[in-house]
Amino acid sequence: MLNNLKYIAKHSGIYMIGNVSSKLIGLILLPLYTSMIRISDYGFYSLFDVSIQFCQGFLHLGLPNALFRWLNLDEDEENKKAVFFTAYTFTALFVILIMLPLYFFSGFLAKGIFNNPDMSVYFKISAGIITLSVLNMIPLFTLRVREKSFYYVVVAVLKFTLQLLVTVLMIVRYEQGILGIFWGQLAGELLAFCLMLPFVLTQMSFRFMPETLKEMIRFGFPLSFSSLASRVLNVGDRYVLGFLTTLEMVGAYDIGYRIANVVDVIFIRSFNNAYQQMIWKHLRADNIRRIIRKFLNYFLFVLLWIILAFSVFSYDLVNLLTVTYDEYLAASVIIPTILLALVIRGMGFIFIQTLQMASKTAVIATITLGSAVLNIGLNFLMIPWWGMQGAAMATLLSFLVSSGISAWLSEKYFETRYEWLNVSKLFLSAALVYLSIHCLPDLSLVSGILAKLILLSLFPLILYLFRFYEFSEIETLKKMLKK
Repeated sequence: MLNNLKYIAKHSGIYMIGNVSSKLIGLILLPLYTSMIRISDYGFYSLFDVSIQFCQGFLHLGLPNALFRWLNLDEDEENKKAVFFTAYTFTALFVILIMLPLYFFSGFLAKGIFNNPDMSVYFKISAGIITLSVLNMIPLFTLRVREKSFYYVVVAVLKFTLQLLVTVLMIVRYEQGILGIFWGQLAGELLAFCLMLPFVLTQMSFRFMPETLKEMIRFGFPLSFSSLASRVLNVGDRYVLGFLTTLEMVGAYDIGYRIANVVDVIFIRSFNNAYQQMIWKHLRADNIRRIIRKFLNYFLFVLLWIILAFSVFSYDLVNLLTVTYDEYLAASVIIPTILLALVIRGMGFIFIQTLQMASKTAVIATITLGSAVLNIGLNFLMIPWWGMQGAAMATLLSFLVSSGISAWLSEKYFETRYEWLNVSKLFLSAALVYLSIHCLPDLSLVSGILAKLILLSLFPLILYLFRFYEFSEIETLKKMLKK
């Protein structure tokens, strides 16, 4: 178990660098966005960006996930290369075929939707972003399977650097507004494609395997619906907010969500990337179910501690990152709710991964689609009453339902018995710390920060009093500290 923990810690840290570099741009550039882009324009960008994410979530047809399974379970190296070639070429042909009409009919779409033919450039750039990003998924997943985490990070960091430079140049020098953000995304995806091309060529054996492709699509296609529905769960509320309220509220909500999403990008996805590879490698291990149970506990322990800190300092984060328009400060009210929703979704990743190991991809798709429909319904119900806080609550409730059903079915199909008593202790301890911090009297800036940090440090101690830790875990920790 200790070796598995070290593996997760090592690769989570490496993937953390990659995830941070790929997603931190939105956070780094928030002061620039909020000083040079009106909140209504940022709301428009949010809705367009959501549309791109929907396409990205579906057009890969689940082949990256299927490739992950096939490359891990097939021991023949030539077969692995043929499988990669099959998945990559099919994905390239499919996504290009779908995106060509979007590119060539961009003027028609711009006039029909926005009554402005000049908006066609948004559709053309979006077609390029979608094509390259979907195609890049195949080698990115393969880099994880091959455990080439350094290569993965180099690609992500260089992509981040170019995207950052192009975005700043387009917004500041050429005054392109939100269009500059899209130019930056396109430049980043194009560079990533070029950087991974040598790796792609080394992974190919020019042999197309139609029967294997059918099996991979049969496995992965339900996951593409699951991915699309997951996008609805994550970003569909922007559409409902835009329909029921104003672009200003969409912009403020998106800012709050992006700040909270730092936890998802840096910690949850990094853990999930490393965990996914580790758990497939141990699929046939005798103690696989104990590994899953324990990693749920450790994952929640770290994540809840982190989101406590983010929740406590959420207003200060928004105030720091939004420098011009006061309307953006409203985003701080949704951050604690979104953070809790992300914790629940993070748990769901582990349950979903267990269902994938049981080959229940159709079940996963059904759960996610059902949760997406529930999310849309809750948004229409709650937003008229509570505005963007209603959207945040709808997200939280949807993730609760999705993760709850996934946990029940993963226990049923993979016979994994999670340690729900310990999970309850984790959430109870986090709630006690959170409430204690909010009961603090008004203090000076320095005194307030110190008091909050002291209370945050009590989280592991409260768990000790609740007898959360096993004796073996305490002994292992003592040995590690002595070293």
